Amino acid sequence: MKKLIIQAICAVAMTGAAFGQGAVNWTGPSFSFVTAQTNSGVYSPLFGGGAVSGGGAQGGTIGAAAGPNAFYYELLIGSVYSGVVQSAPTTVAGLSSWVDSGLQATNGSGVGRLSVISPNAGMTVNAMSSSATNNIMLVGWSANLGSTWSAALGKLQADGGWTGTAFYGQSTIGYIEGAAVPTSNGANIFGSAATANGLPIFSLLTQLDVVPTVPEPTTMALVGLGGAAMLAFRRKNK
Repeated sequence: MKKLIIQAICAVAMTGAAFGQGAVNWTGPSFSFVTAQTNSGVYSPLFGGGAVSGGGAQGGTIGAAAGPNAFYYELLIGSVYSGVVQSAPTTVAGLSSWVDSGLQATNGSGVGRLSVISPNAGMTVNAMSSSATNNIMLVGWSANLGSTWSAALGKLQADGGWTGTAFYGQSTIGYIEGAAVPTSNGANIFGSAATANGLPIFSLLTQLDVVPTVPEPTTMALVGLGGAAMLAFRRKNK
């Protein structure tokens, strides 16, 4: 019993070390660091799509943070970096293991550009430690999946619940250690080269691919009943 209690305490301590408090530089990313575009010809890898590729229509042309043509982006915190970059999630279940940082961006004023919401050069992130290096990733989705990451993730998990064509995409993965709090300048999240705090996200032309809608179970059941009825009718008339 004592052994189990000690193991539980150690697990909690490790979790606390992985996700403590650190400060990041959450200001507008440079156009040369991260951009995004939709690709209506490729399914998202989360739903069995192949390798993402360019060539789709440019996304982010609407500057407003609302409306059917808007796109939203959120910074997610992954596992502690231990010398190997965390693999990009290829399933919704794998995506769900990443922690929401609460830092959001939306369409910028130019094609493919991102504009962070509530910019702050020394933003404190509760999910990021100042004593450990965490993997980080930016995810993007179309507004018909929701205006928040929790809403979008819920619809992705449910395989439906939206109107129109939905898009989802994710940046390359970086890894940084949040700067000690308090501080006026946090660790850089976006950049093209490593810094003292780690490797920022560098992801030009991040692809937002089509999310296929999976029919609801009731719809599939009706299709099955219809097929069975047709078979019975054919047999009866033979």
